[in-house]
Amino acid sequence: MKRFILLVVMCSMGMLAIAGCKNAENSANVAPKAADVEPVNVDPIDYGNNVYYFPKNKTKFANALSAFIANNPSLEVVAMASDGTGMARGQILGHDVGYFVVFKKK
Repeated sequence: MKRFILLVVMCSMGMLAIAGCKNAENSANVAPKAADVEPVNVDPIDYGNNVYYFPKNKTKFANALSAFIANNPSLEVVAMASDGTGMARGQILGHDVGYFVVFKKK
């Protein structure tokens, strides 16, 4: 019985590994190309002391943060946290409206 269970577990792990490899082949097609990314208005709210709030989520947040860092090369990210509004509105985790980001001078 133990051998049978071990065989089933090993086969399952092998199938997962094969499925993961097939997904990895297509991962290059998932990332957007620079030409496909829409321009973003960099409009974070400055709370002072290098604390900013980016009222964006998902790809728009990533693009806004990247543009902000490009426009402020003397700053580097120290910490960031979501605003937690997604859970407050009864939505699932990951549906936040924005992120707080703390920077420091390089």
